[in-house]
Amino acid sequence: MQGGMHLVQIGTQASLAGGEVAATSVLRMKGWIDESDTETEYPPEAIGIISGQGRHAIKKKSATLALEETPVTFEQLPIFLDGALEAETATQDGAGTDYIWLYTLPYSTATSPGTNSFYTVEVGDEQQARIMTGCFTESLTITGAGEAGWMYTPVLRGRPGGNTTFTGAVSIPTVEDVIFSRTKLYIDDVGTGFGSTLVSEPFLEFELTWENIRRAIWAGAGLDQPYYSHVHYTGADQLSLTFTLSHESVAAAEIAVRDDTDLIGKPRAIRLVAEGETVATPGTTYSKKTIIIDLAGTFNEAGEFSEDDGLVQYNFNFMNHYDATLGERGSITVVNELSALP
Repeated sequence: MQGGMHLVQIGTQASLAGGEVAATSVLRMKGWIDESDTETEYPPEAIGIISGQGRHAIKKKSATLALEETPVTFEQLPIFLDGALEAETATQDGAGTDYIWLYTLPYSTATSPGTNSFYTVEVGDEQQARIMTGCFTESLTITGAGEAGWMYTPVLRGRPGGNTTFTGAVSIPTVEDVIFSRTKLYIDDVGTGFGSTLVSEPFLEFELTWENIRRAIWAGAGLDQPYYSHVHYTGADQLSLTFTLSHESVAAAEIAVRDDTDLIGKPRAIRLVAEGETVATPGTTYSKKTIIIDLAGTFNEAGEFSEDDGLVQYNFNFMNHYDATLGERGSITVVNELSALP
């Protein structure tokens, strides 16, 4: 039996049409290529032969990189954000060694993202390697809780390309996990803005779910294979956040906000901040690796009470959307020491 040398490597394509490229970095994650979305059609026909002659056609080739839930890192989260929204260029933080990756959540035609990043992915072990090209981020889930770190489950969709040979001598990047105990939650009225009021009572867990970000489009494009020919930002992505607080004064106040105005509730400005280690040379704005998630929106449905060893807690359900007072929907900022992604 083989030893199980599982490997996931990635490289950035110039464009969807650019095709296969060599891998330039290792994804510090586990996963396999799932080709179950590929569709083969056996058309019904009456030709006087029981069970037919095996006439068939592959009408659609599509696959996903089925990644296992794994710790979020400051270094590799932007790969999936680039694949979801658009290929960003990092801004150096003054004279610091840190770089700022800013992803603004779109809310209008004028703010719709540009072209996202596309990737070639190599996945396999010492027995066999498989490849996908034209990969983009279809959905993303991030969680954080208790004594653990931030965890995420990205879904990359791509064009399955069959067997391949791993790109050799690809370096394994140094990464830093995001720890939940270093996370802060801010909840404010939209008139105050993001990040003014820190929730000092126990913030126990959260789950951010971002779905329907981009979708593949099959169109007549003269391709040699039945691949999708375009990738479209849907303009209807759904980003929701659930989070749990100890049932103390802040939770009680936010429940009252949720109940206000016939259970519609007032808009809120929510910020999640997680900091990591200090960068080599602090910049003008940041001195540590940082992730900031700013979300405008409302509590979209009633939450639930629960109890854990005598600790009463309340689970909030929050839907992200554009807010006219803030003039935005929110953003995701990642600060690391990478001037470019692999």
